[in-house]
Amino acid sequence: MLPHLDPSLLRPSDRPALEFLRPDGSGIDRTTFAQIEQSSNRLAARLRELGLKEGDRLAFFLKNRPEVIDLWLAAVKSGIILVPVNVLYRERELRHVLTDAAPVAVVTSRGLAGYIPTGFCQWDIAELALTAQAAPAERDATVFPPDTPLALIYSSGTTGASKGAVLTHGNFLSNGLALVDAWKFTANDRLLCCLPLFHVHGLANAIHCWLLSGRLSLDGTCPNLVAHPLASFWSKLTASLPSGTLTCLLSVSAGARSPSHGSSSLASCRPTLAQTLPEVVRINSVLPNLH
Repeated sequence: MLPHLDPSLLRPSDRPALEFLRPDGSGIDRTTFAQIEQSSNRLAARLRELGLKEGDRLAFFLKNRPEVIDLWLAAVKSGIILVPVNVLYRERELRHVLTDAAPVAVVTSRGLAGYIPTGFCQWDIAELALTAQAAPAERDATVFPPDTPLALIYSSGTTGASKGAVLTHGNFLSNGLALVDAWKFTANDRLLCCLPLFHVHGLANAIHCWLLSGRLSLDGTCPNLVAHPLASFWSKLTASLPSGTLTCLLSVSAGARSPSHGSSSLASCRPTLAQTLPEVVRINSVLPNLH
């Protein structure tokens, strides 16, 4: 996996790689691939300091935020198996997933920590990221074989208790390469991701298409699926975009049927709809309202 990500992560460029809407809506933060490479190296080193080793499971219960990407890359580099957990889950679902997966700890935030059932170790993501700043920025990573587990993804549980599916480095790599080829992504494209990164669609499709090709714009408030402020984000995003430069809008929710800002930038947009999210609307009925 890692050698295929290096053309992005090790690219000597000041060009922003990630544009992220601040949680308070006050603006957009921009990060380069070089900064992402260093922050994920530091986090990987910090996790090793905390005793995690290859094959250990680490859950995360987080809304979209840049640290999720650092956490994912730290797992790629260190052999840790991540267990993404839906932020809409509460005590019954959380206890089932965490008991079954038996992670070393659950990485979460102050706003979500109260939902974690008693008896499970919690690590605060802000504190983890802060203490990681003292760790080395240089890469200390292993290139793992394709059949090495990378994530334990739990099913939705619609017909019974959710079940964990082991996905490997090779699974994520082959899926990402196939989509980059099918969707013709390049480093000159932009991907507006409104998918939650605790969901396999966000991890396997959005993150890896971006890492394997170029640049991502990420709506950090998206896990609030019913009322995320896409229209507000749209105005901030498209204010600096020439017409037609947004290549792919990945997922549209029912709460964002008719954004009134920056509609011209969708003239050549390749839309991709995530059918797995609640209240998703048909993309063909949405686009005429946006053009």
